[in-house]
Amino acid sequence: NPLHIGNVTHRMWELVIFLFLSLVCGMNFQSESTLVATPSEEHTGTLIFLHGLGDTGAGWFSEMSKIRRENPTIRVVCPTAPIMPVTLNRGMSMTAWHDIKALEGLDNDNFNGIKQTSQIIEDLIREESKLVPSEKIVLGGFSQGAAMSMYVGLQYPEKLAGIVALSGYLPHYGNFEELVCDANRETDLFAAHGDADQVVKLEYGQRAHDRIAKFNKNASLKVYPNLQHSSSRAEMQAVFDFVMSHLK
Repeated sequence: NPLHIGNVTHRMWELVIFLFLSLVCGMNFQSESTLVATPSEEHTGTLIFLHGLGDTGAGWFSEMSKIRRENPTIRVVCPTAPIMPVTLNRGMSMTAWHDIKALEGLDNDNFNGIKQTSQIIEDLIREESKLVPSEKIVLGGFSQGAAMSMYVGLQYPEKLAGIVALSGYLPHYGNFEELVCDANRETDLFAAHGDADQVVKLEYGQRAHDRIAKFNKNASLKVYPNLQHSSSRAEMQAVFDFVMSHLK
């Protein structure tokens, strides 16, 4: 039976509201620690999932943890990005994996901070690799987190089980192939995007897929009709199916 996903609310409006409140109130959100759902049976694989701009690990933790209903051997890890000034947010600080100047030209930005946060994610993968081999780890993310899952996952020097990228874009799009590590050059990659996304437009997800598919025959892109910058039951089920098939 399909998993009961419920209404997934990750989202354009949360980003709009967060940016509005940050501008009006000058809020400075504090980073949360990494959230972990431990397996109830012998640990066989790990899903690391990265949130989007302005969110925290808690924003996806409950949803991603539902995968353990189907496979109780999976460990779920949802870290929170560091707090940094974001140009899109008028320079005010928020959780981010790298700076963003504007929603247009996402894959040609300067990506300030991306080297430092890439190291944080790589260190997390190495820590999780002490529990299971790296080829039993899936790295995924949403929006800016999806950008990081592709950026870090395809450069990681040890083989990963798979990569998931939801509503994302590819940093350093123009010369990205030069950065790819042989260990993950052909790692299975599941990307998904809504064709009604007005935050990270479908063209960025399509460009990311087309670039990666030039060297990785195992990269796929699923487009969901009428889906905005959010997720859906069908998309989440596809994610869970991918993860479970790669963490058997």
